[in-house]
Amino acid sequence: MPTLRQTVWIVVLFLGSLLSTPVHCQETAPEAATETLRRGIDRFQAGDFEAAIELFSSILETSPDHEVALYERALSYYSTQSYDACLADAKAGIALKGEHEAQLYAIGGSCLSSDGKGKKAVKFFRKGLDRYPEDTSILLNIAVSLSQQGESATARTHLKALLRVEPEHPSGNFYLAALFEEEGYRIPATYQYLRFLSIESSSQRSAAAATAFLRLLNIGFEKTGNDEFSLLIPQSQPMDEGDFSGINLLVSFLAASATTEDYQELAEAPRIAKVIDSLIALTEERKSTELQDTFVWQHAISRLVAMRQAEVLEPFSYLAFSTLDLDGGDAWFAAHTDAIKSYQKWNAKHLF
Repeated sequence: MPTLRQTVWIVVLFLGSLLSTPVHCQETAPEAATETLRRGIDRFQAGDFEAAIELFSSILETSPDHEVALYERALSYYSTQSYDACLADAKAGIALKGEHEAQLYAIGGSCLSSDGKGKKAVKFFRKGLDRYPEDTSILLNIAVSLSQQGESATARTHLKALLRVEPEHPSGNFYLAALFEEEGYRIPATYQYLRFLSIESSSQRSAAAATAFLRLLNIGFEKTGNDEFSLLIPQSQPMDEGDFSGINLLVSFLAASATTEDYQELAEAPRIAKVIDSLIALTEERKSTELQDTFVWQHAISRLVAMRQAEVLEPFSYLAFSTLDLDGGDAWFAAHTDAIKSYQKWNAKHLF
């Protein structure tokens, strides 16, 4: 599996498209500039970045303080890997201290990061966080830059800060799970991937998250014979996200049990759904004050427990792994349309 540091460019590119959305929607310039801006955005979205740059530049020739055009041109320069020009536009926009200052800090720092200037990027992002401590764009990108530089603990801190502001942020949830896994936090990663799948269940990232969950599930035991296995107890586990050692053994036991004859009679999709149901039920039984105080419990486990209590954990489990086309999934969907609707209705009501 590629590490988070090896795939970090995906985050930055994804952030670029995210950043453009609120800016596009909030433009209040005169009609002529608005039309040119719209044409530039259309060209950008079509991948014609040079044409987009020309259109944004035409606005800036007559209105050099046009904040949105500066942002959009910076984003276009970023997309052509013209990082110095991108940074110059970001700084010019920041100097205006307008309503899109936070987004300009995010794109400016991203340009530095993609240009291989990670330490400068982190400093740039931190200046933005000094002014906008809860901006999710900056929080996501500074976490990416810190992870690239091996500062995983601080990266996790920023991702958790992001998710406290916006608990349903798809990228924040996905990359926190990936960082947990990369750094050896097996149990936090296991629950965090499920948390991400409660938000996004039908994308390429969803398939990656579902696969990662199964990978984590199956690393804690060794099959020794028919219906026989031995649990593999790791010598050390990181504890700064909470002491999940007891649950770690529980997950390994459940995964091993899923290889026994009783489980093997089930098709793959219902077998995974049964494992998840058992996992959440037993996790709830093992709750303690210490575990309930952890971010993982409050953000991820509590949502899964609530699903089980509301009797919608089963449809969630089938939806969460639907991208893998597991045996038994299609038959279950065909027979349980009402259950899917109930889960979707419940989930919509429980978005933070």
